[in-house]
Parts: sequence; C-alpha cells; structure tokens
Amino acid sequence: MNNSPRNLPELAALLRAEGPRLRDITHEHLYSQVWEARQSFPFRMDATHVDLAPALAWVFERTPMSGTLQSATRRRLAELGRSHRRHGFPAHVYPMFAASLEAGLEIFDLTPRVHAAAVKTIKAVCDTMAQAATEADQQGVPPAHSGEVVAVEHPNRFTTVVKLETGMPVDYAAGDALPVTCDLLPGKWVLLTPAVPSDDFGQLEFHIHNCGDNSHLLSTTRVGDRWILGNPRPGLLPDAADTDRVIIAFGTGWAAAKAWLLDLVNSTTAQGHQEPPAATCVYVVADSPGLLYDTEFQTNLDTLAPWLNLQHIVRRADDDRWLRAQPLSATARPLVSDDPIATVVDDGPWFEFDMVLVGAPEDVTAGADQLREVGFPAADIQAYPWAVPEQWPTL
Repeated sequence: MNNSPRNLPELAALLRAEGPRLRDITHEHLYSQVWEARQSFPFRMDATHVDLAPALAWVFERTPMSGTLQSATRRRLAELGRSHRRHGFPAHVYPMFAASLEAGLEIFDLTPRVHAAAVKTIKAVCDTMAQAATEADQQGVPPAHSGEVVAVEHPNRFTTVVKLETGMPVDYAAGDALPVTCDLLPGKWVLLTPAVPSDDFGQLEFHIHNCGDNSHLLSTTRVGDRWILGNPRPGLLPDAADTDRVIIAFGTGWAAAKAWLLDLVNSTTAQGHQEPPAATCVYVVADSPGLLYDTEFQTNLDTLAPWLNLQHIVRRADDDRWLRAQPLSATARPLVSDDPIATVVDDGPWFEFDMVLVGAPEDVTAGADQLREVGFPAADIQAYPWAVPEQWPTL
C-alpha cells in the first residue's frame, strides 16, 4: 500500500491518469445492471462518457475526507443532474450508477480510510444529481426539446447555417450553449450556441464550423431531420447592456455575437428606451473574404442601429479557389490585415471599453494574450471560446 493515495486529492490525480480504465469498468458494470443504458452512449467504448473521470476527480479535489460537498460543488452537480435528463435516465438509476463507480474504484490500491471517503463522496454526488433531476421533473422543466430542420445553408465550404423549429419555446439566454444531437450522431452531443435569442415559437439558428468529425456530420443535415436539444449551459456573453464594449468575433463566433446583439435590440425596443444602449463595436474576423458570412444581415443591422459600429477584417484578400463562397453584401468592405487584433487596437482608443473575444479557442486565447501585452487590464478582457474549454480543471 506504499503507493496508495493518502486522501481524495491524491486519488483525484490517479483518476485523471487512469480515466479510461475507470470509465470502462464503470460502464461495463452499469450495462450489466441497467441494459437500457447502452443505447444512450456511443457504440465505441473510448468515445463514451469521456469526462467521467475528470469530473469525479474535480469533485474529489474539492471535498474533504468526510465526503461533505461544498456549496459550489453541489450547485455544479445539480446543474449536471438537470442536464443529464436528456439521456433518458430516470433519477432512480443514480444509486446503481454510484455502485458502478464504486466498482470502478477497484482498479486502485486504496486504504480503507480513503475508500470509505470516496464512497461517501460518490453517494453525495449521485444523491445531489438525482435530487436536482427529480425537482426539475416535478417543476415541469422539459429534459430536452425536439426540433425539425427547416433550412440549411452552406455560405462556404467550412460553414453551415441550420435553422430549426421546435414548436414551443426553448428557454436560454443569448450566448448560452445547447447540447445538440441527432440521428447522425448516435449517443454523441455537440455544444452549439444559438445565433438568435429565445422566442415564443421555438425558432433557432445554429452556425456550424466544419472542423471535426462531429461538426462535419452535423453539417450534412437536411431539411426534415429531427434534432434533440438539451438544457442550456450558461453563457458566452455578458448580460449588461450599459457598458461600452468591443466584440471581436472570429469565424462562427459570430453566432454568439449575433444572438447578443439581437437580444439587445429586442430588449431596448420592448422597454421603450429613449436613450440608446452603450456603444458597441463589433469586428467580424475571418481568414479571407469568402469565409465571412451573414454579411447582408450584418450590414443591415449596422445601418439600423446607431449605437453599433460593425467592421469586417480578413487576414488575406484572396480566397482559395475551392472555398465555394457566397458573395458578400454589396456594402461590405473588409479590411485586410494579417494582424486583426493590432487593427482593432489601432482603431481605438478602447481603454474605457470591455474587450470581448468569441470564436475558436486558438484565436480567442491568442487575441486575449495580445491585448494584455499591449496594456489592456485583464479585468477588461473577456474571452469566450466557442469550443468549451476543459470543464473539470485541476484545482
């Protein structure tokens, strides 16, 4: 037992190192007890519940040996319990899942003390998630929504715009991400940010960057396909409308920016504000002109909203021949710059503005670093990559 973990944080480190083994044993045990569970996950075991071990490690790192969960941990787990209802698991399955997790712990050489603490914590985790799921059911919160694809557009080879109708409201805030699946992705869920605010009719719009296996499969969807939408994960963009801000939207990061701008327009109109919202400057960034899309809407909104200034920036002037891009709006005049962030900074001064970056992780991270290097306070920089960063970071 010399290499045995002495406490829950040390066990968490083992979980992060041995995640696939824990997951495989846990799921094999679960499938033997609840055979219906198999159809809710991908066929390949290595694509199943890939965040199980990191999530449990995240909890262990924040929990004392008594197994008593911190309030912040309970809140996060309750959100997870409500969200997981989309898989179709009833709350009474959680005790069986706890037993399966305990079976997974057998791969580790645990002292009785650490094993008892881990079992207590696992029970607290599953109890918290089950209670949240039960309360959501009792409150009539739908576990998921079904929507029909009513339009599909391909403005260029790498971008797909999908419009859905659910026939009933889907409750989310502008900038939230929704877990999405369909028959093209059996057992898999992709997080997408709606490009329009929630409305009374359940009309949604998604912008998909075709950069991976799952997103590529989603981009092949057709009119008439059915999608399943889970409960929202909160927010990519801030709620406050009274702060001057610059939004830098890289690629399909425009979806979150569009939803936020439309929500701002709607709330301003509904409340009959005579004073305009705070100044908002939006820079839509792409590698080349053909990778810009939705430009007709963008230029129209820029014209109609006096508080908005919208500009396109491209890193090079020429498109690749095989891009198959739709033409830009007649009034779109993209700036050409191999350093879009420097162009934005030179367009300032912005030191009284919040700087909001949204889009691909590599663009958002590099852009935020560059803003800090030129003197923007970290508190004024808000970075929101559309590919959700690690949800269960090490403490």
